[in-house]
Amino acid sequence: MTLTTLANPFRPPRVSGGLPVVGHAIAFGKNPDRFIARAQAEYGNTFDVALPGGRRIFLTNPHDFPRFYAETRMTFLALATELGGRMAGYDWQNACLDDMHVMTHGIWDWLKGPPLQFTSGAMQDRFLALFRESSDESGSRNLLAWCERLLLDASSRALFGFEFPVEQMTAAYQRIDRQVPLLAAGMPAGLMPGCRAAQDQLANAVADWQPDCSPLMEFRHNYFEKRQIPRSENGYMDASLLWASLSNTTVTVFWLLWYLARDPRAIERVRAELDTVRAASRVGDPFAPEQLKQMRLLDAAVNETLRLASAPMSIRVCDEDFQLELDDGRTLDLRTGNNVCLYIRGLHLDPEIHDDPNQFRIDRFLAEAGNPRRFYKDGRRVKFALLPFGSGESKCPGRAFARNEAKVMAAHILERFDLTLDRPDHPGFDWNRVGLGVLAPSRPVNVQLEPRT
Repeated sequence: MTLTTLANPFRPPRVSGGLPVVGHAIAFGKNPDRFIARAQAEYGNTFDVALPGGRRIFLTNPHDFPRFYAETRMTFLALATELGGRMAGYDWQNACLDDMHVMTHGIWDWLKGPPLQFTSGAMQDRFLALFRESSDESGSRNLLAWCERLLLDASSRALFGFEFPVEQMTAAYQRIDRQVPLLAAGMPAGLMPGCRAAQDQLANAVADWQPDCSPLMEFRHNYFEKRQIPRSENGYMDASLLWASLSNTTVTVFWLLWYLARDPRAIERVRAELDTVRAASRVGDPFAPEQLKQMRLLDAAVNETLRLASAPMSIRVCDEDFQLELDDGRTLDLRTGNNVCLYIRGLHLDPEIHDDPNQFRIDRFLAEAGNPRRFYKDGRRVKFALLPFGSGESKCPGRAFARNEAKVMAAHILERFDLTLDRPDHPGFDWNRVGLGVLAPSRPVNVQLEPRT
């Protein structure tokens, strides 16, 4: 770094074109992968894009990501809380007060270790009960809808208690889930038919505390009582947790099963691993925590699925004017209120980091001799090669639970059924959820289920 460079910080070049008000939203929304790649080719690794809600400064060099996540003069919590308030209908400004961040980070503490094992056990019990209660799960199924039905029932009961009214809440959850992209973009719930009523319905359901709820929900209820936050408000906050615990995991399981169903060798290897894990138990029993830890290949398959199908964006808001040193030796001039973003799919699909980046390779992230796989760009190790859950203060606090949900559900399904897709071609991605997690398929996908003998 030279004194000349430090003395001459640069402002990012602005991507030309766009329309009034919406900026580049149409081109970006049509195919964000292509839009970001073209902007990077024309403007370099750092550029400014006009989008609804304001301009975004994108950093696309993976070697800049550690600086981005470590920078304390850019924050995320208020932005995330506002987004949650839009989706679930709570007063996000009140949720930013004082020590409310304790509740957010408490999710991580109460969804790992023994509390996670407790919740995972309850979820597995419900999965197994659903399979027993169904007279016949064989035949043709809409794969995404089937995954949603199973996970919505098992996961919501594991979190909120067995008496959680799943059947009555399903339509409300589905309505909000469909409208999340518009809510995240700032569309008021009152302008979308049925949306506000669905928010109210979910909030009332989760505010009805159940004595057999998960340790996480017990912690949250105690916290709300301590803060004297009325149920009329905390129900909406817990409704946002309900959505977060289900929506992205449902689509993750869909893609995991879809990729495995297209790859006979991969599914054979996963089943061999499950057979080994089952040496001391039988199909139909819950998996013990130590058994789940032994599913290393399935864990690698979850990682590869998230690499291919997730589309998160890490966003920070600058709290003051400052200069950010970039990996290429330049200094980026940032100003109060600037939004700085990472488009994570650019990392996940970088061919220099990941060979054949559009191909599903089940062992891409499989540890070698007990050591994590290493990935490189420009001859240097990349600190972050997979970021479906973000990092730093924006790292998803429920990530351990989400991984657990995906592994448990996929393992039980693969033990019971052979899966045959109606069409082998990729269904494409629905880009409406870019920036919100895992992308849904752009068309329905049916799968033929045959019980394994």
